[in-house]
Amino acid sequence: MRWSSLGRIRWSLAFAALVALPSCGGDTFQFSSTSSSGSGSGGGGGQGGGSSASSAIASSGTGETCPPVGDTCTTCESASCSKAYCDCYKDPECVLMAQCLGKCANGDVACKQPCWTAHPSAISEGALLLDCAGTTCTKGCPGYAPIGACLVCLYTSCQPEMNTCISNPDCTQLLTCVVACTTPSCETSCYQQYPKGAAGAGPVANCLQGHCASACAQ
Repeated sequence: MRWSSLGRIRWSLAFAALVALPSCGGDTFQFSSTSSSGSGSGGGGGQGGGSSASSAIASSGTGETCPPVGDTCTTCESASCSKAYCDCYKDPECVLMAQCLGKCANGDVACKQPCWTAHPSAISEGALLLDCAGTTCTKGCPGYAPIGACLVCLYTSCQPEMNTCISNPDCTQLLTCVVACTTPSCETSCYQQYPKGAAGAGPVANCLQGHCASACAQ
C-alpha cells in the first residue's frame, strides 16, 4: 500500500521524533544497565550495583514508579511519565538503546540507525517516552517535543510494525524518500530505489489504516 493512498502520512514528524529518540538520559542510563539487565557490567553506583531493576522500583499512590538515574530529565520522567519511563527502565533493550543513542548528535541518523537496528523491540517504548517527556518535562528535558497524535497511535497500536520498519535501514530510507515526494511517480521511484524497505513499510501503512486513520488524518 502506498502512503499517498492514506492521505500523505506525516512521516516528516516521524523522523523528527526518531532522530531525537531518546538522547536525554542516554548516557546517564548507563547507571541502570546493571540493574536492568542483571549482567553485572557497566556503570556502578547510581543504582546500587548489580541489584535487579525490580528491587529499585518504588510504588506510589498512583501506580508504579521507577527511580531516576541522576539527571534532571529522568527525574522528571520518573515522576511525570511513570509508565513510559518504567517500561524503558525495566527493559534491558531500551536501556541499551538509550546508551547507544546517547553517543549520537541530534540529527545524526547515520549514527542512530545502528542503535535502532540493534535494539528493535525498544523503538516504540523509546518514542512514547520521548513524547511524554516532550509534553510534560520541557524544562528537565530541553529539546524534546511531543511527537503528535498520529505517531502516539502508531507507536501504541502498531508497535511490532513500527519496530520492524524503523530497525531496517532500507525502510527508514524509503520513508524519508517518500516524505519528500509530491507525485505518485516520485513515490514509485522511492520504492524502486529502496525495494528492501517495502516489506516493512507496507504493514505500517495497513496498521495505520486499520487503527490510526483518524489520528493521522490531515
